[in-house]
Amino acid sequence: MRVSKIIVIAILGFFLFISGCATTDQTDATYEQGNYTVNIDSSVKQVYDATLRVIETGQTYDYQGNPYVISVNKINDKSALIKAQSSVESSEYLYIVIGKISDDSSRIRIKYGQGGDEIRSSALIPIIKKNLNNFNVDKVNIEPAL
Repeated sequence: MRVSKIIVIAILGFFLFISGCATTDQTDATYEQGNYTVNIDSSVKQVYDATLRVIETGQTYDYQGNPYVISVNKINDKSALIKAQSSVESSEYLYIVIGKISDDSSRIRIKYGQGGDEIRSSALIPIIKKNLNNFNVDKVNIEPAL
């Protein structure tokens, strides 16, 4: 009886661990044809700036740990496009498209390389969101103490 309890607890623990690893706040995310797409509650310009910061500061890199170099960098009031290539291997690239949903909401599509990489793409979203939070600190209205 004691062994069976241990086995049940171990199996339950394993499934809880696995489900915890799969849990993210990206409930609206999709992954199709190598493209990872998710909505972010920030403007196109804000998401674009936060994404550029990820690439320019080396917060993402190619499979060998080499930095990406931005080769295409375009933005307008409705969309943005960023393409960055590995500084060593030109066939290794990162392709990001940001589109406007509303003034305060955007859709970002990320693709690593020709085939895409769901894990790397999904891991980039929290980094972008962290950069967004750092940018938004400047916009907080703090009343002076009297």
